[in-house]
Amino acid sequence: MARAGMQPMPNGGLPYLRRTSFLKVFSRLNNMVELRIPADFDALYSPRLPLECRLVRPNGIGWTLQLFRLGSGSRFRDGWPEFVHDNLLKHGDFLTSTLADVGIFHVKRYDVRTGVPPLTDSEDIGDVPDEEYLVDDVDTTDGYEPSDCDMDSTDDSSYEDDNDALDLDGRPTFDVAITTFHFTRTFEIPFGFWRRHILMGALQAPVYFLTTENTWILSLMHKDSKIWVKNGWKQFRHDNGLVVGDRLHFTLVNPLEVTFYVWVEKA
Repeated sequence: MARAGMQPMPNGGLPYLRRTSFLKVFSRLNNMVELRIPADFDALYSPRLPLECRLVRPNGIGWTLQLFRLGSGSRFRDGWPEFVHDNLLKHGDFLTSTLADVGIFHVKRYDVRTGVPPLTDSEDIGDVPDEEYLVDDVDTTDGYEPSDCDMDSTDDSSYEDDNDALDLDGRPTFDVAITTFHFTRTFEIPFGFWRRHILMGALQAPVYFLTTENTWILSLMHKDSKIWVKNGWKQFRHDNGLVVGDRLHFTLVNPLEVTFYVWVEKA
């Protein structure tokens, strides 16, 4: 019998806090297409899990995923990219997955920057306006749209157009030198680079700028041969302490869920 002040728990009286769970640190380099289950959890519990599992977030929304059992370990694969996209996971976020019932995991996220779950995780994502969710604040630079004059005369000298530039792993790269343009207006992604390496349809989705310490979510706009950041550039610029003369080295690490690793070379 439960002691005074304690409430009986479901599932045979097993307290929820004692239910088995595992922790993963989300990486945009390793966890975009699948999530590997930790070896100890896998050995003990995966053999009893169904091949179709469900991940449920604190807002009650769930995603159905396929569990693949391979010689190197079990992992969530089919359905996992949709879970990542729909929840806007950031590099470094902590994810706890609690086995609440047969094949049902309650997944809670802890923001890498604050250490606490984002407030939006308890809200229905469908009720959150996209622009408010993508960026905390918007100033005139984030609301910038090039005029016809800008389309013809914008100085592109800050962008080094190396068509075949690749990093050591064979991934496309480009460099941009920070100028006053990036403070009075916004950041433009080279159109030629995007057209060569990324599907044009991806312009409708968020873009991720990833550093060793954080991830920023940005939204884009485009017109003719211009692609620019609509929301999020101000925050990225501020958080990285950018000044005129700094150089940003971009490496495209994922052309589908468009993700750039950004190395800042200070002036």
